Amino acid sequence: MVEYHYFDGSANEYVVTPNSITYHPMTPDRSSSGRYSGGDPWTATISSEDFVRLEDLFKKSIANKTDQIKDRNMGTGMLVITPGNKSYIFDMGSVQQNEIEESLVSYQPR
Repeated sequence: MVEYHYFDGSANEYVVTPNSITYHPMTPDRSSSGRYSGGDPWTATISSEDFVRLEDLFKKSIANKTDQIKDRNMGTGMLVITPGNKSYIFDMGSVQQNEIEESLVSYQPR
């Protein structure tokens, strides 16, 4: 089964599967500052249509090489596809990073 692991600019992780998104926040004990917290973890159920929409966004972002960079620096976004562990890094503030992060955050339960 394919999974997409997205790490935002603060290293919070979103795991997207065909039926869910799970958010694993950065914690103060793992953060570089020793203080940052990404909040509370959460899981949201998604429909097959939601998964296809997210997968299309990931594929579009991968195809657009303009703002991809080689090294994972602070503030950048990183998408890892498993199986295979193929990774793509999006420059801080790039269109791809912003679109992916806005889409993933929109699934957070309220």
